[in-house]
Amino acid sequence: MLSSDNLNELRNEIKLSELPASFRDAIITRRHLDVPYIWIDSLCILQMGPTAEQDWLHHAEEMHRVYEHYLLNISIDVSEDPHQGAFRARNPFCLQDCYVWTPFPLFPETVEPHPSHSGFFVKEDETSKVSALDAEHIRTRNESPEPTAQQNLRAIFTRQDFFDVRYELPINGRAWVLQERFLSHRTLHFCADRITWECNCKDTRGNMRSKTMSEYLPDGFDDITGNFDCWYQEDYSITNVSTLSKYYELVMYYAGRQLTFPDKDKLVAFASIARRCTSWMGNDYCAGLSRSIIPQGLLWRISGEWSVRRPATYRAPSWSWASVDSPLLCPLMSSDGVTLAEVQDMTVELVDQHNRFGQVKSASLAITGPLIASKLIDAKLLVEVTLEVPTHVQTMPETKEEMNEMLSRDDVFFFAILKDSQHPDGKLTLGIVLKIDTNGHYCRIELWEAKEGFMSQKGIDGTSFKTRTVTIL
Repeated sequence: MLSSDNLNELRNEIKLSELPASFRDAIITRRHLDVPYIWIDSLCILQMGPTAEQDWLHHAEEMHRVYEHYLLNISIDVSEDPHQGAFRARNPFCLQDCYVWTPFPLFPETVEPHPSHSGFFVKEDETSKVSALDAEHIRTRNESPEPTAQQNLRAIFTRQDFFDVRYELPINGRAWVLQERFLSHRTLHFCADRITWECNCKDTRGNMRSKTMSEYLPDGFDDITGNFDCWYQEDYSITNVSTLSKYYELVMYYAGRQLTFPDKDKLVAFASIARRCTSWMGNDYCAGLSRSIIPQGLLWRISGEWSVRRPATYRAPSWSWASVDSPLLCPLMSSDGVTLAEVQDMTVELVDQHNRFGQVKSASLAITGPLIASKLIDAKLLVEVTLEVPTHVQTMPETKEEMNEMLSRDDVFFFAILKDSQHPDGKLTLGIVLKIDTNGHYCRIELWEAKEGFMSQKGIDGTSFKTRTVTIL
């Protein structure tokens, strides 16, 4: 670990024998690949000392350049800590293809297996091409296929052989790793039973020895960036719902991962991805959201169990997903929905004024839209509540404490954001529940959704939804 005390010593010499096993194995791998330099964050960024915070802030702003420009990312997926290392005894028989002789006839190259099926790869000799077939396609193309006298050698496989080798590994739970994988052009994965390769154009697993067979694998990063059409475009205009949804996918993929210091790192560990996204979302980025995806970007909620509480230390405004530690869900945008709210202003005070993607001291959002005050008088399963007005609305509080607070307050405010959004249960109206402080500022409590007609309801004072401009902190 690099500190102010050992900085000069480590500049002169880093003894390989004194490093954790994962560091040693990464350096050995680098040597075998004939790569002259290696970056290890805890050896390149000061971890302790009077200037450690300043050094960390500097590197936090520059890390996107490191991720985007290094030659290769070495990912030791199977190790839970740096002491377990990359190299381990592996059973090579797990990676050997299983071949069988079969009389199934050959079909043209155009026949491909359905992505969800197991199948056969047909190999006649070393020079022939490989065709992908499975029993389902054989039955579909010919109800009564006649077996041929010639026997064909075929390799049996399942998709699990290719797609499940990296899931559920320790490294996938770490938040910092996400942007490393997204921005790296190449990654070498050390898994439990094999070594796998991933790059921007192909993801190959340890037992994919056939070039033609590997063509059936998805693009890099488990087929996520492969579907991200705007990821590598410098100038991209958001004109459709699916593009907006891509940012939510990234946030949801990140939010459930673990951070050792979430109050400090929640936004920073996502910063390189957010920076890349601004090339097509616009530069008005604030605390995890760009202005171009607000107000729809406010429609997030936690997934699964409640958080114990919101963090005691301020890290993000209440309207940002970064203000909670929990997996998230974001309702997908519907192209026929009607946006009811409009952003008036966004302000942010940063810890490092040179890094708008980094830590936040404070932020506010001024937004105009329909607002109504009401009192919660009943709760069912702590998610479906009955308002004092004669209707039902489903709410999704971030914490149990906030639900209890909602039920005890004289009034809460329902701010509508999107109506006539098409969902499987019909058209819905969505918005956020707010509470107000003594200074007249609002705080986001949770997400709400209601069926058609909710906007016509009356509030506790007999009034209807009124267009108001509110400031949410």
